Amino acid sequence: MMNLVEEFWFCSPVWFVDIPEINTEQIKMYCLSEETKYDGRKYSNIGGWQGDDFILNTLPVFDELNNVIKICLKELELKYDIKENCEFYADNSWININRYKDYNKSHFHRFSVLSSVFYVDVTDESSVITFETPNILQSSFEDPSYFNHRSGLTLTEISYPAQNNRLIFFPSWLKHRVAPNMSNNPRISIATNYGIRLR
Repeated sequence: MMNLVEEFWFCSPVWFVDIPEINTEQIKMYCLSEETKYDGRKYSNIGGWQGDDFILNTLPVFDELNNVIKICLKELELKYDIKENCEFYADNSWININRYKDYNKSHFHRFSVLSSVFYVDVTDESSVITFETPNILQSSFEDPSYFNHRSGLTLTEISYPAQNNRLIFFPSWLKHRVAPNMSNNPRISIATNYGIRLR
């Protein structure tokens, strides 16, 4: 029998972990308080409020989250096969608050290797995050009617629901967007970018 060898290249992984033990109430109150202090900035957000950059491990309110992130980064260093004298580090973080019908247009994160989003306070109607294939030619070559089920080989986008206490990691170059928040409750999340440095 012929042995067909399979190798994956140019992968677009997404990782996530649910962290129910983190008490997000204090984080939520901190985020909402920050929203009242200044107008925020405009990048990918259409409506909504995006806070200025901060360093995650400098604010005690994020200590629990930062501890989990550090554990995850150790595992991701192995997956990326980073040299022993190098490490991932949290470069910049910011708060996102999307209210009714606010959304984020398609974008990627420049000048970083890895990114994450942590959902602080969301509901079932808070909208999904959708990741888009980086292969801009794929959608023009594959007719979805030919496949029983779409998979990582054939999908051109994949969506993850917003879920409280969920932390999602993805390569910074992976384009993504956030659908309009159809809930009357604010959709609160913390985004972080990571770089690589010498230990």
